[in-house]
Amino acid sequence: MHSDWWCVATVGYAKIADLEALELYSGTEAFNDTMLWGSYRPQNYFGMRSREEKSFLMGFGWGLPEHIRYTAEDDETINFGWSRHDGVRFGLQNIVDRKHNIELETSFIKSSLDDWTVRIKGKRLNAASTPILLAPTFASEYSDITISPTSNGVSLRASTPKAGKFTVHLEGEWTVRRFRMPQGSEWDIKWQNVFRSQEPMEGEPNQVVLIRKATASEFTIEVTLTSDGSTASMRPVTGCRYVMGLASYKRWFEARYNEVFQSTSEMGMHALSSLIGGIGYWYGTALRDKGGIIAAQELYSAVPSRSKFPRGFLWDEGFHQLAISKWHAEIGKDVIRSWLTQMEPSGWIPREQIRGNEPRSRVPMEFVPQNPMHANPPTLLLQIQNFALHDTDGKHSAFLKSVWPYLRRWYAWWKRTQAGEQPYTFKWIGRSGYHLLSCGLDDYPRSKCHTDAEAHVDLISWMILMSDTMHRLASYMNDDEALAFFATERSELRKALQQHHWDEGKQRFSDLSGCPPKEDGTPAPKYVPYVGYVNLFPLLCGALDPVEHRGQIVATINLAREHLMSGNGLRSLSAASLRKVKKHDNYWTGPIWININYMFLRAMEEYGYAAAIPEAAEISSVLRSDLVKMITAEYQRTGKLWENY
Repeated sequence: MHSDWWCVATVGYAKIADLEALELYSGTEAFNDTMLWGSYRPQNYFGMRSREEKSFLMGFGWGLPEHIRYTAEDDETINFGWSRHDGVRFGLQNIVDRKHNIELETSFIKSSLDDWTVRIKGKRLNAASTPILLAPTFASEYSDITISPTSNGVSLRASTPKAGKFTVHLEGEWTVRRFRMPQGSEWDIKWQNVFRSQEPMEGEPNQVVLIRKATASEFTIEVTLTSDGSTASMRPVTGCRYVMGLASYKRWFEARYNEVFQSTSEMGMHALSSLIGGIGYWYGTALRDKGGIIAAQELYSAVPSRSKFPRGFLWDEGFHQLAISKWHAEIGKDVIRSWLTQMEPSGWIPREQIRGNEPRSRVPMEFVPQNPMHANPPTLLLQIQNFALHDTDGKHSAFLKSVWPYLRRWYAWWKRTQAGEQPYTFKWIGRSGYHLLSCGLDDYPRSKCHTDAEAHVDLISWMILMSDTMHRLASYMNDDEALAFFATERSELRKALQQHHWDEGKQRFSDLSGCPPKEDGTPAPKYVPYVGYVNLFPLLCGALDPVEHRGQIVATINLAREHLMSGNGLRSLSAASLRKVKKHDNYWTGPIWININYMFLRAMEEYGYAAAIPEAAEISSVLRSDLVKMITAEYQRTGKLWENY
């Protein structure tokens, strides 16, 4: 097999497919067909599957008999992440494994709707004579896999309901292992089977196939999947055609990234690609609190972390979609629609989506069941609002009409289940000690008194954002009844924010403590005393008018500048408040969280604060510069991007 450089130098770049943005619309048959196959297994270092209940699964493992890399783990001895991924047709990932002294490049190209090629290249980081095991894995959740040795490698035959029948081929000499697994556990590779004695090639079909070899030198593996309906022009690309195609896709990706984001930042392309490459597909049941079962369903979603949290999180996904939808709006719509269809008739959406046995195996059992009273910030609305505001040509109309009934039911659920003691006040349900996972700010300090009178300023701010989004959508839909209803809701919520949460003495918005009078009859403090992110939420959610509430906006900006600015970004809790909560987890009690810093900068621009108020423009400029410097420095130091610093 020729080297990559030989291919490009001798033959040049080739255009193997139309590199323009595909005119596909989510929810259509054409979109679903195009998106059938992909790298939808983010919990693995590398894997391919189809978006269907019973799929054919490909994975890749490597290492030594005593330690095989396969599922993505949180490990300081390995760096991995997609450097280029368009979400539709190709992806390129780099892996540096210092424990096993190897550098890998994993990539794929889809040459048609149903056909693809995976290419895995590897070289040792330094001179090493110890062979390393390479092990592509294949599992079928639908049909048996039959194995056919060929003169130039190994071929597998399998099928799925949507992909039909196909052949998977690997060139070269391989040792083949095959075995059966219980239905629903085909993903659970038993690595001890790799080291069993050779089995004969003849015999009954099997659900799981392990193919291995050992090498101490550089290597290139190509795996092709060819559907039975492929024509010669559609079949998977290999060899030099693959090298040239990948080079063309990379050049197209870089040009389009610059067009969309006005940037040529390598870090930015890595961030976007890793986000898109973290999109997964799952199918299965989920668990409800107190032993209930949530019916089996599919989920198509990005993940917060492939190694730590390889599953869907509701409030994380809203932030993910701000970037993904800007890159490819139809993928964003498909993900958002998938999340909204998780909604139960009551209007509840489980905040963590742990569907099926594979993601469940990565979660401590106490966190698996979901409580139908627990919410999670409705960040999906941030991108839905973008679709409505920027729909100049009607491309988003069908999507917005399809999600409108879900959003109305969701709003009603929020208002019913999270209501506070006083009208139009709200309280997150689900507090346990100092943890309040529902609000997204897990260990952020709240009132010391757990009473019904407690009320949360971040929650009413989210309700204002939700009512405002619903009002905008009602206008878009020409729904006069909903327009009037949500205008009233928004007005009442804004009044309640001012009435209950503005601390005139401290000049800040705060949670209501809900604490009863002290034993001597003196009143308890009305407001929770901590200073941090929670105090910023009326600003973050656009609950303040630049003219009417100018003084409160300036006071909130001053609070951020004087107590939370760190030179690296806004910290989650002030130093003075942190000294009062030393027993917390140091999670949302000090670290700098990028999503909240983003919301702060977004508010300055989106709600006109920066244009109307000099203090807003000034802090925006400083904060943006601080964040970029910090994130860049840490990326250069660690090669990783973090949710908090």
